[in-house]
Amino acid sequence: MKKMIYILPLLFVALFSACEVESGDSSYPRTLQGKIAFNEVEGRLSQCVSLLALMTKVDYYGQAPIDEKEGIKNYFLRDYVITNTEDTWTLKDDYKEMVFTHNKKSLNESGEIWTIKVTIKLWDGETITMIKEQNFRVESMGDKDWRIKTYDLKLFSPTHGYSYPTENVCNSELSVKGVKAYDKSPNLYDFKIEEGKGSLNMNKTNIGFQLLQPASYSYSTSTSLNLIISSGELDITADKDKIKAKVIASGYYPVVEITLNGLTETY
Repeated sequence: MKKMIYILPLLFVALFSACEVESGDSSYPRTLQGKIAFNEVEGRLSQCVSLLALMTKVDYYGQAPIDEKEGIKNYFLRDYVITNTEDTWTLKDDYKEMVFTHNKKSLNESGEIWTIKVTIKLWDGETITMIKEQNFRVESMGDKDWRIKTYDLKLFSPTHGYSYPTENVCNSELSVKGVKAYDKSPNLYDFKIEEGKGSLNMNKTNIGFQLLQPASYSYSTSTSLNLIISSGELDITADKDKIKAKVIASGYYPVVEITLNGLTETY
């Protein structure tokens, strides 16, 4: 896991530097910097939706009658040991612990606020905190309607457990709604980020973004990933570059139309 933590930012640096240095080299697509910036932004949107999806499963388990909890755990949360206090739920596996703090109400009840703290154990036995309570906050606006705020949030995957170093963080505000997923989905809901904006500091590159069209996320049985973006349009700035990114088809890697400083290419 420790290798994964450091490989990802090095890849970003290598690709972004290659784009800048070799901008005239025909071996590189001319809009590659825009695609890299989109990947970074979309990774943060996916992270937020994935953490929200996990919160909804924990809430569903917590609100269920005692005689239904085991079945819910075995289907949605089978990889974790679950414990609780009056205002927390804790999920724990062999290498991470996730503590969800709440106001003793359902995540679908207006005014309810949930946060998360994530601690992981590295292969050498070191324990580090990846997410603190102030880094990720979800407020319910009503049934299946949430507002997410992130503050200096590191990149962390609930599934794979990786993160960028401390300086690579995201600040964002997102409005998200859920719709019931199909019956055999590993998630309760599919999600649509209806509005959103934010900023990233990625290896000294300042990236800003704003949604132009809602971004939809759902589970795809044809891939190994949980939630896949299937639509959405973003306005992105990466230092002085102006980028528009439009998802035109979903898949393991979505098909994206990138416009960088007026030049358009499809990936």
